[in-house]
This record gives sequence, structure tokens and C-alpha cells, in this order.
Amino acid sequence: MTNERTIRRAKPPGIRYGPVVLVTLALSLSIFICRDAFGQTGSGDAKPHETKPQYSKSKDWQGNPITTKKWEEGDEQHTESTHLNKEGKITQKDTEVIGPDGTTGEHVYYKGDGSDTPTGKHSYKRDDKGKTIQVQNETYKDGVLVSGSISVPDAGTGHLLQVKRWNNTNQRYEDVSKEDLEKQRKEWELDERLRRERDRNLFPWFGKVSGETSGTGQTVGHVADIKLRNLTDQPLQGYLPATVVESRRGSQDYVIPRGQDFALQPHETKTVPLNGTCLERDRPAAGQDDPSLIYDNVDEPDIDSHFAPSEVVRLTNVERCIDQAVDQLRKDGAFDDFPYSDKQEQENIALQWATWASPDISDITGSPPANKDDFKKTVNDQVSKHHKPDKETRKKIDDGIDKMWDGIELTSEKAKDLEKTEGPEEEETPPPMPPGTVNVSNDTPTPAPQTTEKPKKEPPKPKPSESPAKGDGVPMTTTRLLVNVLKGVDQHDKDDVTRPTKDDIKKGLAKAVKDANKLLSKCGVQLELAGADIVLDAPNPGTPGSENMDGNYDGDKAKDIGKKAGEELKKAHGKETTGFKIYIVSEITNKTGSEQGVGYWFPEEGSDATHPGFCIIEASILKDGRLLAHELGHGLGGLPDGDTKGNLMNPNPGVSDANDLSDDQCKKLREGVKQRQ
Repeated sequence: MTNERTIRRAKPPGIRYGPVVLVTLALSLSIFICRDAFGQTGSGDAKPHETKPQYSKSKDWQGNPITTKKWEEGDEQHTESTHLNKEGKITQKDTEVIGPDGTTGEHVYYKGDGSDTPTGKHSYKRDDKGKTIQVQNETYKDGVLVSGSISVPDAGTGHLLQVKRWNNTNQRYEDVSKEDLEKQRKEWELDERLRRERDRNLFPWFGKVSGETSGTGQTVGHVADIKLRNLTDQPLQGYLPATVVESRRGSQDYVIPRGQDFALQPHETKTVPLNGTCLERDRPAAGQDDPSLIYDNVDEPDIDSHFAPSEVVRLTNVERCIDQAVDQLRKDGAFDDFPYSDKQEQENIALQWATWASPDISDITGSPPANKDDFKKTVNDQVSKHHKPDKETRKKIDDGIDKMWDGIELTSEKAKDLEKTEGPEEEETPPPMPPGTVNVSNDTPTPAPQTTEKPKKEPPKPKPSESPAKGDGVPMTTTRLLVNVLKGVDQHDKDDVTRPTKDDIKKGLAKAVKDANKLLSKCGVQLELAGADIVLDAPNPGTPGSENMDGNYDGDKAKDIGKKAGEELKKAHGKETTGFKIYIVSEITNKTGSEQGVGYWFPEEGSDATHPGFCIIEASILKDGRLLAHELGHGLGGLPDGDTKGNLMNPNPGVSDANDLSDDQCKKLREGVKQRQ
């Protein structure tokens, strides 16, 4: 074959060439090279296919800019996207190459502070049929690889199994053992068992539902929200499976151990709260303004994630066992010696630190498991922010640390036992969700409102009701709450520590809604409260500037407040009749008794029908789920107080399990909820 090198060797030594000859020779060489590489030149000759890059601009769901570049090289299609934050700093870079042999792609994530060091990488390979043949996930700390895995499909089931893991000590990828592979297979079997009765799933509805996930700034409990949007003209039902909500920019990742159903009306947007626990204690919490959270889905292995699908399954299974252990130990009184009177706080401490102390979780996240010294340092750091304890106080603090750590270790041991003996408990299949909703206008004249009284006494502990899925099969009807915390209510300071903090209010509301749902589920009624629907420092609709509201408004005043509530509901949820308004106040004034909660509803003149109004609840009794359910019975269902023993609407129950509702009461409550969907 004639080529440039042989031609140059053929040049006789000692001969000098002039400029014209050199140019002529260079042109000849070019022709020879082109002919050798691509065949004869001419109008019909084949040339390498290459297109000029095409650029396009778009925005993510928070309005941040994305620049996409597309071009072709030969028989390959290239795509490259760069994501920037509002400061113009890179947060993510995506590349994908599609060729005749398949597809390769990579997602690289950055902190968004201007540095070029990654926080995570996700890469994948698919064959020419579109089947995933390899997935690689990596996590970086300060630009250094700290954990990673390489996964391939299992020959038998097709599930992705990790075959190699990053060994941080040896600084290399190493094969996993046969025992580990078998363990992963069992994890997948358990995941399938938990999903067996779930024939609805969000993610296969590609193009029908969009989802945007954001944090709440919390590390345990209500840690994130996912905003779901129905893109179709049809009502949809779905199931959000247990998962990991992960950050792509170095914030905390969150394990969501239990799934939940949802329903969306045509083109409806709904924010669904996600309850879970953060996985890494050495990272900052993800806030509402963090657009980098993604809802991992093991059914879509090519999703941009730094966790392998089998890791997501493992994390949710381990966390379900920890969550189950905390629940059982709480019932046994194992946390009663904690130096916290708040039962929810006791559970949160045990749940959070047992998660951080889990070796199984640490193996996946790359963060070292927490120990007692870590716990002690955290507690002491929190104490030192407020005061310097004396010797006696220090001893009490140390005793409290010992008792709490004993409870945390007990939780870890119990979780391990559960995992070995029976695995995490299966989730109960909830009742079928309604395919449609009813909207009823509320434009009727408003007679004088009716109010209710609640005696001021120690809040009773709600007793969970039977799930309607196990009982009469009543379909669930859901209403969204919008809570206004009046300005001044949360002014907690050193001079008045009796006032709740903002965090206290959020936690109290979450607990109250959870407990109220247990009581209302027998009627097929469920409440939803997203973090974005808690409005702090809200104005007083009745008496501007005051942190208190009236327990005995007249008809016109109540109607005026109801109108303002409708305007805020429309702004938050799209319609004046979508959702129900609750006001959190310091004190209910002008009351006829010692009530701490008041529910207003509006009877329809000349009819037995009623229309929902609003509720007022004092912050001091915020966590009382029975009180919330009682007042919603008034405000949503127009249910009056009664003296039936054991009934939820008895304002003087005398016993802690007075949680029953009659069939007629349930019917009225459901009718009120339907007006507010």
C-alpha cells in the first residue's frame, strides 16, 4: 500500500526541492492519503459523516439554565448537556453517545460552588436492543472517590447485581463474593414480595406524570416532598415505592422505607410528603431550595443515580427493619429513660442514630458508622451552644447520653434480629383510591356559623383505628391541609421558652396529622400536609397584628375569614375549594369555656347540608391528633358535639380511646372532604 511514509523514503538523497515543487508534492500526498482512506475522489465519493453542533437552551423545574449540544460523528449521535445554577456555576454535566453497537452515557454532579471537583458520577451502557448491560455509580468527597460499584444484570432474573465494589483501603475495585451475590438476590426477592400486590407504579407512566423532589431541611421524619403533576386528561392512580431520595450535589441522601399510594385528577398538581431518615451525618440537610434531589427508581436502572439499584433495595430493607424495631421498642417503653419527654423526639433519636450506626448502611454510603463517641460529641456541641454546664449538670448530661446510647444499641440489635428471623414487615395494602373527585361550589349565603368547645386538659393518646382495607372497604378520600401559623406564635426565646420553635410546630403538625389519619381512616378520610403548605409568620385574618383568634366570631366575620381562607387556598392549590384551612394561634380568646380548638362550618339555609369552614387550634396542644380530628369533624363535616360515650365528637371523652364515629358521621365527613378536593 502506498502511503505518506513510503513516498518520503523514496526521495533521493541530496536533491533539493524548490517551493513550487514542495507545494505540488504536498497536494499529491493529500490526494494519495484521501484515496487510501476513503476511496476515489469525485462527486459520488463517500465522505465521513459529521454535522455541526446544534445548541439549544432550556430550564429545569426551578428555572435554572440548561445548555444542550448535539452533533453526529460517523454513525454516532452525541449529546452533551450542562446544568448551571442561578449564579452561573456548573452543577451537572450529562453526556450520551448512541452508536450501532449500543449506548453509553454518564452524569457528573458538582457542588455548584464553581469548583470542578465532582460529588458523584453515574454511567451506564446499553446494547443495540436497549438492554442495560452495565451500571457504574460513584460517590466523591472533596473530589476523591470514597465509594463505588459496578453492576450487571443477573443471568437468571435480569436484576442488576453489584459484581465489583470500590475498596477505599486498597484504592481499587474488587470482585464481590459469591455469598454477597446470593444476598443481593435475596434482597431483590424481598423487594418483589413487598411490591407483589402493587400493579400501579409511578415511573412506567413515562410522559404521563412528572415528579420534582425537594428537601425540607429535616434529617428525620418529613425529610422531602415530591411534586407530582398529571400531564394527561385522565385521572390517574399510582404507587410511590420505597426508595432513596438522593442529592446530586453533596447534600444528604434520604432513605424512604415505606411506599404510598396517590391519585391525581386530570392535570392536577399535588405535593406528596416523604417520610424517612438521612443516610449521612457528615453532610448538610437538603432544603426546599435544593433542586438536586432525585427519587431513585430500581425499575429504571439508567436513572442518574450514585446508588446502584440493588443498593437502593438494600437500604430500604435495612431501614424498614430499624423503623419496625423503633416502633416495637417504643411500645415496650424502651425509650422512657431518655432525657426527653417528647415521645416523637425519643423515636427520632433512636431511628436517626441507629441508621447512622448501621454497618450495612455505611458500607453503601461510604460514611463511617457512628459510635458512642460521635453521639456524645454531638450532644455536647449542642449543649455548649446554649450554656456552659457545671459539674452536676455535666453528670446529668453524661447519664442521659448513656441511657440514650443504650436505647440506640438496643434498636440496632432488634433490627438485626428482625432482619434475620423474618425480614421487614410487609406493608399493608391500602384501600382502593377513587378514580375521580367531586367539586361542589360554596357560594351559598352564610348563616351564623356554629362553633365547638374543647376542654383544656392533658391531650389523650389516640388509639389507631382499623384500616378500611381490612374493614368495610370504604374508598379513601383525601383533602389537603393549608396551615397558617400566625406571626408571633413561634417567638421562642430565652425569656419565654414555653413558646414553640418553628421546628417544634412542624414536628407537632406532622405528628397530629399522622395520628388524626389513624382515627379518620375508618371513614375513608385521609389528610395531606406538605412542608410547603405550612405558612409561618402568617397575618391574622381576624385581628391584624394579633397572634390570637376569636372562639366566637359572628356570622359576617366568620364569612369574611372563610373568604380569605378560600383566596389563600386558591393561591396554594389552584382553587378556593381545594383543601382545608387551619390557623395555629397562641390563644383562643372570647371563648365560652376552656376550649383549645374551635371548628367553624357553615350550614346551608333551609337545608340539612353544610359547607366546610376553617379551624383554629392553640399551639400548646398542637401534637394532639385526637383534637385535630375532632375539630376537622366540625370544620369539614359539620358534625356537632355529642355526649355519646367513646365517640370522637364528645368534647369530654373522659377516656383516651374515645375515637369512634358512626356511619352517619362518616358519611357527612366524607361529603365535606369531597367539597374540598
